[in-house]
Amino acid sequence: GIRHLVEYFNDKDIAPALLSLVLGLGTAWLALTLSAARDWSILNKTTRVLIADYGTTFAVILFCAVPYWGDNYDLTPASVGNETAATIATLNVPDEFDTATGRGWLVDPSACEGWAIAFAIVPGAVLTVLFFFDHNVSSLLCQAPEFGLKKGPAYHWDFFMVGLQILVTGLLGIPPVNGLIPQAPLHTDSLCDKETREVNGRKVEVVVGCHENRLSNLGQAVIIGCALFYIKGVGFLPIAALDGLFLYMGIASFGGNSFYNRIVLLITDITRVEARGLDMFYGKVPKSTVHKYTALQFFILLCIFIVTLLPYVSALFPLGIAILVPLRIYKLPEWFGKENVDLLDAEGVAPDAEEAGDEAGVGPQTDLAMVGDNMEL
Repeated sequence: GIRHLVEYFNDKDIAPALLSLVLGLGTAWLALTLSAARDWSILNKTTRVLIADYGTTFAVILFCAVPYWGDNYDLTPASVGNETAATIATLNVPDEFDTATGRGWLVDPSACEGWAIAFAIVPGAVLTVLFFFDHNVSSLLCQAPEFGLKKGPAYHWDFFMVGLQILVTGLLGIPPVNGLIPQAPLHTDSLCDKETREVNGRKVEVVVGCHENRLSNLGQAVIIGCALFYIKGVGFLPIAALDGLFLYMGIASFGGNSFYNRIVLLITDITRVEARGLDMFYGKVPKSTVHKYTALQFFILLCIFIVTLLPYVSALFPLGIAILVPLRIYKLPEWFGKENVDLLDAEGVAPDAEEAGDEAGVGPQTDLAMVGDNMEL
């Protein structure tokens, strides 16, 4: 999201670039502000929860409409007929529901040479590793103990369905489906009932229950499908507003993220350490070990990110993620001590809705930060 907002100043004239910046930052700011409505002191609880749950949707809709208000309309592709350097960027969609090149819907595998089919196994294996980790990490984040799910294993059926859908998308020659991070855990979080409790002298928001269902997942899929009936209308959506949405999702995922909190710990006032929510290991693991462990995680994150930017080798980054498994199991305990690593990677605690004074659910989230998104391997 940030990269796109910066690139607009290289690819666009100053006016559409500035408008894109306002759309991106405005969407992220309003979404963050409204999603924090539970902590407001105004309005009643029901209204605050409603605003917090649907604030992000409202922010996206509002800033998708802003370019079409007043003189802003002159900076949209709709005003001149196509996207230019003098207009903002909008989604590029076909005028009708059809393949982009006019080819048939089904791909004919026999049209490839035999060597090409054999060679396809190599990138296919890399993608398998990527999707295996991506979906498993997504489902693990959705089943974090602090959410208190009762039907968490149902996510295994999602993995089965993803496998079937990848087969179908491969035959159709369209991009495959996969688990979403951080959208999926944010969806679970939006289904949770929360309340504020005082723990160790500070107020924290804890989950006391989760409305597990399949209807919200089905509903969003149906709404996306309905967009096909007016695919041309999707082309009016400004990409900058979607960049702002991605920026919001990234920032929102920092909450309770042990990796992020340990980075901030480096500049935290020693008298305010409790604000970081690291009670699970703080004082039990030597500070030097905490900082070295965090530095190693950050280095691995940086390496994987750099690989994704390199031409020709960017597709190999899933292999780097796969290497983290034996690294976590065998080398990290050797370098930092098994007990220290277990504490640093400690899972959250399931909520206890029956005892309001219980401190259950307050522990740090599962640390999946090996690749930056709370990733425990």
